[in-house]
Amino acid sequence: MHPYLMYTLAATRQLDLLKEARRDALVAEARRPAPGPDVTVRFARDTDALALDRLSVLSERPVPHGTVLVASVRGEVIAAAAIEGGQPIYDPFRRTADALSQICRQAKALRGPLPWLRVPVRRLRAAF
Repeated sequence: MHPYLMYTLAATRQLDLLKEARRDALVAEARRPAPGPDVTVRFARDTDALALDRLSVLSERPVPHGTVLVASVRGEVIAAAAIEGGQPIYDPFRRTADALSQICRQAKALRGPLPWLRVPVRRLRAAF
C-alpha cells in the first residue's frame, strides 16, 4: 500500500477515535451531577495569594505556578489548579471533589485539544 494512503487512513482513523472519545466524554459529563450552584470557577488574582498559601499548607503540596484557576464557595477559595498542569491543591477538610474535577477539566480544556500535534518553535524556525 502506498505510504501516503496509509498515512491518510491512519490520520482519518485517529480523528474518528478522537471524535468518539469526545462524544463519550460529553455523554459521561451530562450524566454526572453538576456541582452546587454556589461553586464559582475563575482565574486566580493577586488577592488570592494568602488563600493559595493556606491551601498548599493544608494539602501539603506546593502552590501551582503559572496561570491558576481557583474554585470558590461564597468567596472562599477551596481548590486551585494550574492550567499548565501539575498537582492541584485543595482543602482536605471540605467536600471539594466536584469543584476539583471541574477546575481540572477546565484547565485541561484551556491547555488545548491536541498538544502533541503542535510543532515546536525551534523546528518551525529551522524549516524556513
